[in-house]
Amino acid sequence: MKLDETGALDVANKKAMEAELNELRYYLERNVEQRTEQLVRRIALLEHCNAALCDKLALARSELTALKQRPARNLPDTGDAGQNDGAGWLYAMGNWTRNLIGARAQYGSGSRCG
Repeated sequence: MKLDETGALDVANKKAMEAELNELRYYLERNVEQRTEQLVRRIALLEHCNAALCDKLALARSELTALKQRPARNLPDTGDAGQNDGAGWLYAMGNWTRNLIGARAQYGSGSRCG
């Protein structure tokens, strides 16, 4: 810093410092705007993924409720009354899995949430 005879800052030096401050302020504002845009996009993506997961969870819950309410006579007979519940449960879970895979295809398996 250069001082004049009175001890004040040189005008040219002061203007150079102001210009540098203005430039730094511009870059800071630009960086804040870019980061804010990135965060807004990430929040939107996370909200979309959350909604999709909530839909899948609701579908799984409704299918599980339907499985619980299904009478045992609708389950396939394995020939052994003691094992009918287990085999029927496996059969029902196979259907549930196929439905879940179908829901994944409906929502798009190529979407990335992360």
